[in-house]
Amino acid sequence: MAVITQAPAVESPWTLRARGGQREIRHDSLSAENGWTAELAIERRINQHLAAELAFGFPQEHALWQPAGLPGGTETPLGDLRLSSHFLTFKYNFASAGHLQPYLGAGLNYTRLDSRDLATDDWSRGNWAVASQAGFDVAVSKHWLFNAEIKYSRVRPDM
Repeated sequence: MAVITQAPAVESPWTLRARGGQREIRHDSLSAENGWTAELAIERRINQHLAAELAFGFPQEHALWQPAGLPGGTETPLGDLRLSSHFLTFKYNFASAGHLQPYLGAGLNYTRLDSRDLATDDWSRGNWAVASQAGFDVAVSKHWLFNAEIKYSRVRPDM
């Protein structure tokens, strides 16, 4: 995900980020449409190197289908899956190299899944998982940052 964030005018331990990015969905026996997602994150610096971040993902719908059994066969549409992911991570910020501030993080992910129009029935499930992230901030000016990061969480709902 990439984001431009306004940095505080006075050195504050708080940072607010609005992000947008690509979500990739993988499942052993189903296919799902990948799509864009949005996230709002609040970060609190604990000290020069440590920070805690709470990120709220906005719900997005993804089409689900059963892949064709044979080459040239047809896929079977199953409906839509509404998914929202929320993260609590603790980040380690490496020593700053000028305007560049790289970091690594680990924590927890809670993902809420709701089915829509599935052939079987509608259902709703929550799933907890371990999460990791890697990224960097680049100071664009005194008050703005550019942020890019990758997050990973293996959500294994009982579908």
